[in-house]
Amino acid sequence: ADPGPPLAAEEFAAICCPTKVLYGENSLEQYRLMEECAAAGIKGATLVKVPGLSHGGPVQRPDLLAASVLEFIREPSATA
Repeated sequence: ADPGPPLAAEEFAAICCPTKVLYGENSLEQYRLMEECAAAGIKGATLVKVPGLSHGGPVQRPDLLAASVLEFIREPSATA
């Protein structure tokens, strides 16, 4: 699919729900930087580095992604 339009800082700041941003330890620096900026722009977002994975982590290790999502939704702060 074609990439969507980039979000402006104001759009990130308007996100008002619990947010967890993941990036792979072995991802290209550009992806890490994008995830850091996204997490920094969303109030209360959590940034998590997934060890041993690259940007293809959801395909390489879907079990780690699923575990991270389940952990996030089970956290009391995620539903507050």
